[in-house]
Amino acid sequence: MKIAVIGAGHAGVEAAVGSRQAGAEVVLFSDESVPPYFRPRLPGVAFGQLEPGAIAMHPREWYDARGIGLRLDAAVTAVEPRARRVVSRAGREDFDALVLACGSVPRLPPVEGLADGLPCFTLWCMDDALRIRGLVTPGRHLVVVGGGILGLEAALRGREAGMRVTVIECLPRLMPLQFGAAAAAVIRATLERHGLQILTGTRVRGVAGQRGGIALQLADGALLEADLALFSTGAAPRVSLARDAGIDTARGIRVDACLQTGDAGIFAAGDVAQIGDQVQCSARNAAVQGRLAGSNAVAAAGGQPLQPLQVQPYPVFFKSPEIELYAIGRPADGTLAEERLDNGQAPFRYRSVVREGARVVGVQMVGTREDFDSLSATVR
Repeated sequence: MKIAVIGAGHAGVEAAVGSRQAGAEVVLFSDESVPPYFRPRLPGVAFGQLEPGAIAMHPREWYDARGIGLRLDAAVTAVEPRARRVVSRAGREDFDALVLACGSVPRLPPVEGLADGLPCFTLWCMDDALRIRGLVTPGRHLVVVGGGILGLEAALRGREAGMRVTVIECLPRLMPLQFGAAAAAVIRATLERHGLQILTGTRVRGVAGQRGGIALQLADGALLEADLALFSTGAAPRVSLARDAGIDTARGIRVDACLQTGDAGIFAAGDVAQIGDQVQCSARNAAVQGRLAGSNAVAAAGGQPLQPLQVQPYPVFFKSPEIELYAIGRPADGTLAEERLDNGQAPFRYRSVVREGARVVGVQMVGTREDFDSLSATVR
């Protein structure tokens, strides 16, 4: 029995492990030339704090020792569900069941003048990180467009490398998906304390080359000169491969409670999987989904019952010398009540729970992890 896994991120590697532990032969396809790595650590490589090999999940020998056929530089160009075949740069490979863990691709905002040749980047793969790394010099001005967790980590890494850093977020606050206004204000104050310039409530409208760097035209009329810009403005599930194969897709690849698509024996996991209307997926969640998809693929190929995904929230967390961030569940908004758990006397510290009626639906902390684990267990 052979299981093919397309994509070598968190979901793909765990799917390969899950399939192999269930006794199947496994082939893992990666479109990169380096062994799978922890993608959230790419900012450390991009700004010189980590070497590329330091973020590898496992050395190449680890896959060989476990009987996982790792195909590097083997971008998959087609999936043939009826023929049970994968076509890649490495050739053709038959399968008995398939896991699609294709991940996602960066989503760029509509910016006039954004084109190849300008020092404007995304940070989504090792090649991206190495291109940025070649331009990192103390004193140069880095603009990070996007105030989510990946953008903020890149901004802090750039600052650590001695760069001047400006963060631009189009919404009124940083990390709006994880933190309410009060917590976001503490995040902003902490980052500004460490030398980051934060601009919220505006967006980049246009970009043009200028004296070896770029000029960013903002929606509020301001002109910002920089040496390079990093766009961290979200992602879209990579569905083209599945769509071209006739597999049911919407925003992501539609799957059922067992992560199986409408095509028997074909599963999806991680960023690309759409469960109901949900397509957002953390690295930890992707790993859990991948492991289940891998074992279910073996079960499907062998005519055995499938196991459903146990849906549960996973925390978002980030810790650096400058700031600690922890969040789970929903942030405070106009319909949810927020209960602050500290006295507000420490300006760079924030603890709260978010309630919907009597139910705890979120926990948010900045600058501390005090009781976060026990409070997270109450989130429903």
